[in-house]
Amino acid sequence: MLLAALHKIEFKPVFSRLVWESYDLITDVQKQHIAALTQQGVDVSYTRPQQTSDTTRYLRFVDSRQELMWALRYAREKIEVDGNTLISIVVPDLQHRQAEVEELARRIFYPAMSPLDVQQNQNVYRFSLGRNLQQWPAIDAAVSAIALLRNKTSTTELSYLLRNQFFSALHAHQAQCRAFEAWLRRRRVHSLLLDNLPELLSEFIQQYQSSKRADLPFDGLVVFVQSLVNSRQALIEQLHKAKQSDGFAALKFGVWVTVLSDWLALWGWQTCGRSQSMNSVQYQLSQRWHDLMQELASFATVQQVAGLSRIVELLQQMVRNTIFLPKSSAAPIVISGVLEAVGREVDLCLLTGMHQDYPPPPQGDAFVPSRILAATGHPEGGTCHGFEHMSQVIDNLLACACHRVVSFAQLGNDAEVVRQSAAKFRQHVFEEQELDGLSKAVESPQAPTMLETLADTVGQPWPQEQSPRGGSRIFEYQSQCPFRSYATHRLGLQADDEAEFGLDNLDRGSIVHYLMELFWTKVKTQKRLNQLAPAERAELVATIVARGIEAPSLNLSREKRTLLRHEVSRLVTLMTDWLEQEIARPEPFTVVAVEQRGRAEVAGIEFEYIVDRVDVTEDGRTVIIDYKTGSVDKKGWQGDRLRSPQMPLYALARDQQSSTPVAGIAFAQVKQGDHKYVEFSDQGIFRAPKKPQTDLAEAWQQARADWPELFRGLANAFLNGHAEVDPIDSTVCTYCDLQAFCRVSQLRLASTDGEELGDDS
Repeated sequence: MLLAALHKIEFKPVFSRLVWESYDLITDVQKQHIAALTQQGVDVSYTRPQQTSDTTRYLRFVDSRQELMWALRYAREKIEVDGNTLISIVVPDLQHRQAEVEELARRIFYPAMSPLDVQQNQNVYRFSLGRNLQQWPAIDAAVSAIALLRNKTSTTELSYLLRNQFFSALHAHQAQCRAFEAWLRRRRVHSLLLDNLPELLSEFIQQYQSSKRADLPFDGLVVFVQSLVNSRQALIEQLHKAKQSDGFAALKFGVWVTVLSDWLALWGWQTCGRSQSMNSVQYQLSQRWHDLMQELASFATVQQVAGLSRIVELLQQMVRNTIFLPKSSAAPIVISGVLEAVGREVDLCLLTGMHQDYPPPPQGDAFVPSRILAATGHPEGGTCHGFEHMSQVIDNLLACACHRVVSFAQLGNDAEVVRQSAAKFRQHVFEEQELDGLSKAVESPQAPTMLETLADTVGQPWPQEQSPRGGSRIFEYQSQCPFRSYATHRLGLQADDEAEFGLDNLDRGSIVHYLMELFWTKVKTQKRLNQLAPAERAELVATIVARGIEAPSLNLSREKRTLLRHEVSRLVTLMTDWLEQEIARPEPFTVVAVEQRGRAEVAGIEFEYIVDRVDVTEDGRTVIIDYKTGSVDKKGWQGDRLRSPQMPLYALARDQQSSTPVAGIAFAQVKQGDHKYVEFSDQGIFRAPKKPQTDLAEAWQQARADWPELFRGLANAFLNGHAEVDPIDSTVCTYCDLQAFCRVSQLRLASTDGEELGDDS
């Protein structure tokens, strides 16, 4: 429209020659403008890349995946023959298929590299399609660190920052940061304030130094955290002064750029990762961030000042909306869209996606009427203009290549519709093309390969001069799955606990344990319990609950303790109903120990343990009780492989310290609506026998005789490095975080296939 008005104006041009460089389409309005200039004596010429075409092939494939696979494999073959060959692979819908194209290209060009290695070492192919800045990890780390200036953050976000490879100030404190994060998760800290971080860190250091593993120095981390807090508080003071003088807690945009740059410098932010030298892409990314800060400063032309929250939100929006396409050295293979490929002179152009739906129908414009677009010859002004534009673009694209291959896929998203070639190439004959043997090898090998099998199920044995650490959990994991025990206690692989909002199952279990400890410390015997009148018992339970939820030893955060105060009624009901189970026990008992700590040794493995409760019946039999707030069963205490070896192990440990052998173990299932004892014991301890329980007594005695040898076998297997992936059943894997490491699902699938195929496989 502007050109339409300009060519009617009488003016003397200030130039004598006009060169149109690589224009894809000369519209009617542009032609009128050129004619007007020509009449005034301006020399108008056109310059486009032009190669002499040697060959042009037209191919059709079954689907778009095969088409792309063939193009990538064909490009690799040409590069292997001549490393100086320049190749352009054109994918019209690359913006919608980038992930697929990137994965296939990595598998073909870099079969031995990980995706991260390919991203950092692009020396064969590159994409001509940018990504928004938020998708670049270094920029995302910078924005996350800046968001911390608002003080409030979550434990998950803090962990992301403390472990981030783009902050050089933390490189020397990674072990300290991991220990601090683990402590925060154990405390179930969901959210925190940056200003409170030094206090939390100080509390953690005190507990850490009082433990047996005080081998990490924390002075450097303390100084870093305190410098962060001081810097943020200085900013808050600056905002406070601005509010007193101007009425707004806001700063000028130029000042904000300085503040944010100083804040990132405090973190030691850089676009290259730890122990890496900066490459070209990372340098360009750093420069783009610098340009982004200058763009932020330019907002001063429309707005004088902004507050902290506004700056953070504005910066987050800018990185989402800013597209970054790094410039790289010329690569022999360039994968791009159609418009990005025009003007690049190459030896071979592989033009894909030329099916009947290309070009797509005009989209129109939300601001410019369609009649104006059509009148000016705009590509979106109608089907004819779009086709004309596409034809000229393709002609210019193909003119840049010596050799061309034009292809399309017959099947699209709708596999039932067979497509034809694009209208531009309808007069050409397309040959049916399939993936050749070399290309198919990428997808699936043609001939079976004989592989040598190695059953690698034994790892390094435990050093004799060291004592294994892990306690009873070593026996539990070794029994459930040897690989889990080896990976956890030998290799040190353990997932971090996630911080959860509110009271989780672990918190609720700890509360019940503590209330039961307070109650039996006070009452001690079943006889005393039976002597309490209902009103007196209810008053005692209410007093214990009120005292228990305020106890500092529960180590709950303020928000969790606040939530717990709303559960007083539930806890009172829970305890009152459970005491009916204690009253109903047939054999009178005395609680001789609660939360009893001990240390024992089985087959060379020492472990510490805590027994929730030890009862002695009136006839002198000892039983061990463990409180559970969820559903439990006793199947895990019997058999050749124990699913739950903790209680049997505690029974053996108790026998080492007492002349009276343990006569029973039991789970006390303290669960609303389903209170019960789940026991494995001698007869007559937890319920009155309706008939002689000789089978129960014999099973208990047989298990007691088998346990020592069973635990010695588990201990020896662990110490000798036995690490076979052999879970008891699939439910063991449900709560295990090592499935990606052990690949148990693939092993199960292979085992199933072998059974179906038979011995001949």
